Amino acid sequence: MNSEAMAQAILRCIHNPDLTASMGQAGRKRVEAYYSRTEMLKAFHNIYEHLEEESHGRNRV
Repeated sequence: MNSEAMAQAILRCIHNPDLTASMGQAGRKRVEAYYSRTEMLKAFHNIYEHLEEESHGRNRV
């Protein structure tokens, strides 16, 4: 929402390629840690399991 701050951040990255590379590596590690296929499947399984538990005892249409 802050275009001035965004512009400053972009310029900082342009002028500091090492920072940009380290930020990219950190982002990749985060994605690998939190968004792996296994973790995503576990999350969906938990959601469906929770929904199934909530629906017991209710009339299904």
